[in-house]
Amino acid sequence: DKSLLAPDLSAAIDRYRLLDSTREYVLERLTESGERDRIARKHAEVFLSIARKADENWHSTPTHAWLTSLECEIDNFRAALEWSLTQKNDVELGAALVNALGHFWSEAGLTQEGRTWIESALAALGDGGDGEELASLWLNLSELFVARSRVDAAERARALYQKTGNRSGVARADLSMAFGSYHLGRFDEAESACHAAMPVLVESRDARQIARCIFRLGSIQFASGEHEAALKSLNEALSQARKLGYDDLITGALSNLAETKFNMGDPAGAITVVQEALTIARRLKNADHQALCYANIAAYQLALNQPEEARVSARDALRYARQARNVHEIAILAQHLALVSALAGNGARGARLLGFTDAVFTRLEYSREPTEAQELTKLMAALREKLPESEITSHVADGASLSDEQAIEEALSV
Repeated sequence: DKSLLAPDLSAAIDRYRLLDSTREYVLERLTESGERDRIARKHAEVFLSIARKADENWHSTPTHAWLTSLECEIDNFRAALEWSLTQKNDVELGAALVNALGHFWSEAGLTQEGRTWIESALAALGDGGDGEELASLWLNLSELFVARSRVDAAERARALYQKTGNRSGVARADLSMAFGSYHLGRFDEAESACHAAMPVLVESRDARQIARCIFRLGSIQFASGEHEAALKSLNEALSQARKLGYDDLITGALSNLAETKFNMGDPAGAITVVQEALTIARRLKNADHQALCYANIAAYQLALNQPEEARVSARDALRYARQARNVHEIAILAQHLALVSALAGNGARGARLLGFTDAVFTRLEYSREPTEAQELTKLMAALREKLPESEITSHVADGASLSDEQAIEEALSV
């Protein structure tokens, strides 16, 4: 009832409706004249050119500046992809745009959206697409997955790059496979893949990919228990990333340095390091990275016997993970909050959340990293203090059937 609104608000609504109806009128006239499709194609071509230029600049531009130049155009990119891929007006153009935005999906924390567009492009092209285009799509898709799905997609990319003779592409696929193998707990394979990629990356003089390779190697060394080697590699990667302004790598290196400090017995020092990573993730507005940082802080607070502080951090992390639709991070956070719940006396809820975590990890073939493995030992001890083994087993089974949203709601109620 407009009589209940302030006069200025009522007038604003009338203006909005006029503009909206004018827009529809213009679109109808463009459609009738045959101009709408021509304009939509030109729009898509312009934003493909913008995305390609940004993709070229990704290797040499500081992350924040690079992201800022693209984030303001996200609605234009989506409109171009909708026209080209969803409406199937030009799937080749759409696939090219998806590929040109390959780094953007991960840097902006748009993991799930990126997967959806890439999978749409792959389905539209089928097996008849250009080999390089298909290889790039599979490689970009691998970067948005963890564990088994990452390895599978990277292997597809690697095979296609081998067929086209693209050594740099093979090396980048090896680097992605290394991270997937790391999540599978196959540390020897992961390290071998890094060592295979490095000479080609050095030859190509790609400073950003070289720094990423050193960072990945440090992560693998940390998980393998080679803490001194990990500190050396991660500090080297961090130094290179700081010099070049690669904030995404800075965040990753700091997070893994914090993990290494924690596993060397310094949880308080780990919190200090990861808080710097969190500051950068906030500046980039990357929900994935913020979820990871808060999750790590929660784990360290639990180790310091600060369950209330850990509960707050884990709930903050869970909100970001939900925003990013990051299932594997949601599962990690469910385990953190399972421990908080068990320590607070609610063993049944803790066991259900653990059941959800185990089910997700099994589905992804994700192997717990050292911090989560330590926490699991503490969680099982806390559960056994509260519940008999048969009840733990029953509640874990119940938790395994929870949907992502049900598990999130259960975890947020801790």
